[in-house]
Amino acid sequence: TESAAFTRSVLSQLLPANTDAKDAAATSQTKHFRVAMIGPPGAGKATLAQALAKRFPITRISTKEEGWVEKLKACNASEASAEEGSSKGWLLDSVDQKVLTTLSEAKIMPSLV
Repeated sequence: TESAAFTRSVLSQLLPANTDAKDAAATSQTKHFRVAMIGPPGAGKATLAQALAKRFPITRISTKEEGWVEKLKACNASEASAEEGSSKGWLLDSVDQKVLTTLSEAKIMPSLV
């Protein structure tokens, strides 16, 4: 299905080469990354974001939450000094054109959209 193919595509971006998802989650080998989940209402963005956040050491942020821009800025600031086992980046769900404009104005750029 399309959603399974999309999930595999996202996972391939998150994992180092030749790493199994289970091993990466256990050893915190995921790369630092910034993902913005874009799609129509009801497409499963939040569901996929929740599943990925449970499986990988990443911070999930919903644009429906108050203060989401500040949370992103805090995640970006902490990336440089991240300790072993801490968050390896962020996953932003519920992204629309207004959110993309806000990200651009705040000079916050996702590495994967």
